[in-house]
Amino acid sequence: MRNQHSLSVLFFIFIYQFTLAQVEPTLYHVNGGIFGSTNYANVCATDLSSGTQICFDTIGVNSVQDILIDGDIMYVAAQDSIIAYSLATQTRIAEVAFNAPSTKSLAISDSYLLVGNWYEPWGHIGPYTNHLRVFNKNDLSYIDSIPTISHPATDIFIHENVAYIAQNNTKSSGWGDTLGFVSVLDLNLMQWIRNDTLSQQGADIGRFYYHDSTLYAFNAESQTISSLHLYTGDKETIPSVTSIYPKSYGPTIFEKNNLGQVYIPCSTGIGLYDVINNNLIDSQVVSLTGAYAFTYDSNLERFAVTMIDYLDQSNNRGVVYDNQGDSIDVFPVGFSPELVAYHYPNNTSIQGITESNISMYPNPASDHCWIDLKTDQNTTIQIYHLNGRLVHSMRTSATNISLPVAKLENGIYWVKVKNIHGTHSIPLYIQR
Repeated sequence: MRNQHSLSVLFFIFIYQFTLAQVEPTLYHVNGGIFGSTNYANVCATDLSSGTQICFDTIGVNSVQDILIDGDIMYVAAQDSIIAYSLATQTRIAEVAFNAPSTKSLAISDSYLLVGNWYEPWGHIGPYTNHLRVFNKNDLSYIDSIPTISHPATDIFIHENVAYIAQNNTKSSGWGDTLGFVSVLDLNLMQWIRNDTLSQQGADIGRFYYHDSTLYAFNAESQTISSLHLYTGDKETIPSVTSIYPKSYGPTIFEKNNLGQVYIPCSTGIGLYDVINNNLIDSQVVSLTGAYAFTYDSNLERFAVTMIDYLDQSNNRGVVYDNQGDSIDVFPVGFSPELVAYHYPNNTSIQGITESNISMYPNPASDHCWIDLKTDQNTTIQIYHLNGRLVHSMRTSATNISLPVAKLENGIYWVKVKNIHGTHSIPLYIQR
């Protein structure tokens, strides 16, 4: 079977080289509108290769909080609503509205869409039990609420069907933080397991980043970084070595490599931070001032930034930067463009792919995928989710390598192969 796959791979070598050159992401951004007006939120798609843009939906609210792409489906959290879009057709496929004035964060686990909430409804008296809701990700039908998640859900991270929810007392204690912790939820049983207190400094537990079995939280109000080892339970909170300002809306932390280096907003723009060694590598990879949202394409190593002037929104603009901080493209934006994300189309027509001296098959893959190298050089192989998150890393000197794809969710990933021949990025499609 492997020999047959190899022959198929060689047959498709020229098709793949042409296809790879055509692989170009679409840039999606969501304009939040202007509060209290009829300038509502809308959703736009930009083809950077041609410069064309289409705004294909309007949402009747004036606030947006999060964007999440899962395969060819995009979810947008907009004030009191969640909307699901097919990116293949750029149309709505599901929506739900509920009594939650400020939806905060989104996360996917198997068939679940987890939705974190920030404020309780205006005028609510007593404990609020809907800071975390669970929906069916396909049709957005309501499944459950977890009353034990009793504080605003700043961020959500999923690992091995366990959810980790950032919690703090900012709203629940009358705008005075007293404790920062992570709530741990078993998604198989839909049951709360425990709370892990990470800070007693009056710190908010902020946006998450995961690396090497450790969950890190970047805490903007206290200017600290908390860590929780998911297996040993070891935890620590230390001061950051520079001012960090992770965004409260949309994606905000993007991994550069498997060394624990991340792009994160700092005082003078997008900085590069070494989380493992608590060291600032570069305070302004991209120099920025004022309000902005951004995303990072780990394959092409470039940023898309939407800049926002809340006092005069005619000054809003979108700019694409390379990893040296140089502007290389622009795109139009509307009012309060607070969410932005890259998306690579799900191309299922490639049966096997080859680049230079590398073969990878089958593609799309479901439970098994192999990489063949023509030489036995020391090689590093990394698998990245499109949001920039590293999901697997390995070093090998073998020439035939089995990739651990069985637990990957459906969607598109980038496989980076690094050896003395250079670095090659290959799109991997998971489809079941």
